[in-house]
Amino acid sequence: MSAAPFGAADRLAGGPALSLTRLCRLAVAVAATLLVAHPAASQDTKVALLIGNSAYEHAAHLPNPGNDARDLAQALTRIGFDTEVVLDADFRQMRVALRDFSDRARGADVALVYFAGHGIEIDNTNYLIPVNAELRTDADVEFESLRLDTVTRALSGSQGLKIVLVDACRVNPFVAEMQRTSATRSIGRGLRRFDPSSGVLVGYAARAGTLALDGTGRNSPYAEALLEHIEEPGVELGKMFRKVRDTVREKTGGQQEPFTYGSLPGHDIFLAGQSSIVADFQIASDKGDVAAWDRFLDRHEGSDNQALVAVARQLRQAALGQDDATTERLRLMQEAASAKAETEKLAAEAAAALAERDQLAALAAAEEEKRAEVEQELRDREEDLAALARNNASVSETPLADPLDPKADRAYEAARRINTPRAWAHFFNDHPKSRWTEEALARESKTFRQAMRLLATEHDKADVQRGMRLASVSFSGLTRAERLAVQSILTEFGYDPGKIDGVLGDKSFTAVAAFQSDRGLLADGVIDRPTLAALDLHTRRAGPETWYAVASPSGKRYDPDLLGLVENDPRVLKLVRAAPQAQITYGFFEDRLYSVVRTGFGMSKPQMLQLAAKADGSLAKIESREVNRFVVSLFKFEPFFWADGYDSQNWMAGPTIGLFNGQDGATTWAWHDGSPLRYSKWLSGYPHNPKRSNVAEYRLGEKTTKPGASGWGWANNHNGRQSLVLMLE
Repeated sequence: MSAAPFGAADRLAGGPALSLTRLCRLAVAVAATLLVAHPAASQDTKVALLIGNSAYEHAAHLPNPGNDARDLAQALTRIGFDTEVVLDADFRQMRVALRDFSDRARGADVALVYFAGHGIEIDNTNYLIPVNAELRTDADVEFESLRLDTVTRALSGSQGLKIVLVDACRVNPFVAEMQRTSATRSIGRGLRRFDPSSGVLVGYAARAGTLALDGTGRNSPYAEALLEHIEEPGVELGKMFRKVRDTVREKTGGQQEPFTYGSLPGHDIFLAGQSSIVADFQIASDKGDVAAWDRFLDRHEGSDNQALVAVARQLRQAALGQDDATTERLRLMQEAASAKAETEKLAAEAAAALAERDQLAALAAAEEEKRAEVEQELRDREEDLAALARNNASVSETPLADPLDPKADRAYEAARRINTPRAWAHFFNDHPKSRWTEEALARESKTFRQAMRLLATEHDKADVQRGMRLASVSFSGLTRAERLAVQSILTEFGYDPGKIDGVLGDKSFTAVAAFQSDRGLLADGVIDRPTLAALDLHTRRAGPETWYAVASPSGKRYDPDLLGLVENDPRVLKLVRAAPQAQITYGFFEDRLYSVVRTGFGMSKPQMLQLAAKADGSLAKIESREVNRFVVSLFKFEPFFWADGYDSQNWMAGPTIGLFNGQDGATTWAWHDGSPLRYSKWLSGYPHNPKRSNVAEYRLGEKTTKPGASGWGWANNHNGRQSLVLMLE
């Protein structure tokens, strides 16, 4: 039956020519005969499970996954799949759905699972996240989420093609709040590469290690591309995924690239069925042009009906030069068009010459305007520097204290013995020039760096030196104007701090270190008082509270008489006199004085209230995230203020706050003054046994977490600790 079309092709190639119309009719008839002789294979059994998780209980709502699962299920149903949709599935529902689908997939020719929602990679393992997952720690993921390989194993009973599609590489909101239980456990960006077993194809919405976009419409970019191509008949499965990849790249401007892992069988697979070669041949022959035959050959090059494919190749060749007369007419038309184009080109060149003349005149005017702007900018900068010089000069003209001033001597001795950054700030504020200035600057510089070393890990855990530099800026409270002045003056002295924008980064700190070295200062890039003095930025500021909001990151026993020589806030002196033998640290936030006090003995509730009243204050109320963060910064670097829990294994106890359980056996928590609890920072599992516990304290859940790490939260206890947090209005 195949002799006729091959004969037609031979005659077309070299013998007496057949008309294109007769040859097309002959080829269609032969193709129809071949299809009758070789009927299509019986329908495949195709099953699909689609899970769309949008309504997460402990993370923001995702708008697309539910729509994606429903819309894709409808598309799969239209091409012969038996589909099941599960929306907003919790941990148990996801496992049950996979278990039941495993039975349905057994014996199916094609089994497909689609998941849209959140996913995460921890320790090189990929997990799909149910809607009820909390994931407070990285260890919880094993018990609250499903491994991706659990999904692929659920399809192991199917002897046919197995496909798993994962649209779960979005920005993960759980990672930001997740506590780390192991310093060696990694948390990836997106999902990790997954190499499935033979016969399984896994498709990611975004290549491993990258993030997928949620999109702005009804569907995610990945789901939208699947919906566009999955119902196309005659498109082989591998090609369909390549078309999905190209569509997503186009829709996202190259930001997202889907990827498939695994391998397909050697034979072609058509999810939407193979289109009729006869119908496509008829369409191509009706059009008769080269583009139509190219589309036909692109779709059916690998078809079993090679006889019809051979005819199509010959017809394409014939279409290239079937009408010499038409070709000649086209040539003459092209020559006429070329002559016209040449005339237009000459006219355009003349117009361009005129335009170039006008453009050169405009450029000259623009250059003149730019030169004027540069000159004005230079004049403005000179005026700014002159104003800065006048300001420094006016400050320098402040009458100096008597070098033998007894008040300065006593203040210096007090600052030396107290030896905190805030004490030295008070000394320089009250005595900007004295016979102790040089020695005081050296002592303050050493004390300041000791404090910055404690704070370094807050800014850079890996590089202590860089962390100290960044800490010196934030702890000193340098304003943007002061940071701009530092960069401007370094530039004037010939150092390169980078862009003068008020942001002190690595390049600015390198310039500071070079400046310090050239002037005989400690050249570590830490911005201290001697460095600012050498930069001609006067060391006297509005007051110590503008230098240091926290007196010191470590606790001290303060002598109230000595402290009174350098500290002018009466609340601080009341606090120290109320607990003269206690370890104390203090700081100011939103016009309130907060202090952590360690008495050295466990206190009952009445004893804590009595100490607070003696200081003319109260136990601290923590009513916002910002206040909580500030209070934790007072004690988390000082081991005096916290201790191991009673089992000495897995937690540390910190200071007590003014949060008490209800009276007469009630279990309602409220602040010491009766105000309700509007903000809380309870650790997981707390409060517990409320009838046995009546006070709240700070606690760090893991003993192995080093001081300075995040994670301090509240827990309840039956009595007060040796430390407590006070608040003075």
